[in-house]
Amino acid sequence: MRCCSWRSELGVMVFAVLFLAPGLAFGEGTKEKDKDKKSKEDKGKEGKEGKKDEKGKGAKGKEKGKEKEKAKGKAKGEGEKEKEKGEGQKEGEPAGGGEGPDAGAGGAEGSGGAEGKTSKPKGPASPDEELVKEKLKDVLSPTDMKFLEDGRVHLVFDLTRKSEEHSTIFTPKVGSNLKETFRWSMDDKSFSFFSEYPGVRLSNRGVALLNCWFTDDLEAEVEYLQHIAHSDKLYAAVIYSNDQGKALASNFGSQCAMLVQGRLAGGQGKVDSVSADATAKFKLSVKDGSFEAYRDGRSRQKMKYPAKGFASGRIGFAWGGSIASTLARLEIKGKLDYARMAKEMRKAKH
Repeated sequence: MRCCSWRSELGVMVFAVLFLAPGLAFGEGTKEKDKDKKSKEDKGKEGKEGKKDEKGKGAKGKEKGKEKEKAKGKAKGEGEKEKEKGEGQKEGEPAGGGEGPDAGAGGAEGSGGAEGKTSKPKGPASPDEELVKEKLKDVLSPTDMKFLEDGRVHLVFDLTRKSEEHSTIFTPKVGSNLKETFRWSMDDKSFSFFSEYPGVRLSNRGVALLNCWFTDDLEAEVEYLQHIAHSDKLYAAVIYSNDQGKALASNFGSQCAMLVQGRLAGGQGKVDSVSADATAKFKLSVKDGSFEAYRDGRSRQKMKYPAKGFASGRIGFAWGGSIASTLARLEIKGKLDYARMAKEMRKAKH
């Protein structure tokens, strides 16, 4: 019996080894595979979750990018509006606009423009200025006249026309008598032995001033024709004269000279002669305490003057030394003395 029992147990053990152990091993392998599969699935889920997170982050990044672009666009649009507003104010010249350094309170970033370079708009003209601008053309009868943007007036007088209105715009008046030293040239028919060039004739010695007052910010030029041979005693000048009879002169366009009561009283520079029957342009420029002499468009000499004594004056001519010559044209660019000019206009009405 024991022998049979032992054999039976041995058979059971052999059965277990042969059949049950592989099954157990298979089960364990299956469990390990299940674990690996589960681990892979978990990793896959984590990967998917990571991708979702990356997509979410990407979407958020895109949203932030869009918001930034919108913010930039808005800021740019506001900047363009501010720029257009500034330019509009500059062109329209409101209270804070303009172009000068004394701009409105806007400053570099204010409503006065991108750079804040604005200036105060020009105030209304004074009664004197309004009167002079309204009546000047009637008083002087210039061949051409216009007011310039820099505040000066541009006057042209063509003296070859021998206009009757121009006879009274100078002091003394332009005469018509052959013996007068400041007169109109005579027509060819008046003489059997010679003719005269058209214009205002200068002879012997004299001074003539235009009846118009300027400040010492001007330039005046004459076209000049000489009829005799040059000599050292001759002088012919375009001048700027004050009420005391003192004048700044461009003598023959090459010398800066001072005149007192129509006579030379010192100067600077050498006189360049003008030949008989030759023409030349003499120009005088006065500004900021100095004056210049120009000959045919070229600066020849410069000299200082006491500005206080020449704040107001008139343009004219001075000549001497038994000269014989003709003025064909006078051109002036200068700032008017509105107060003095208006005073003289009102006085002339009475």
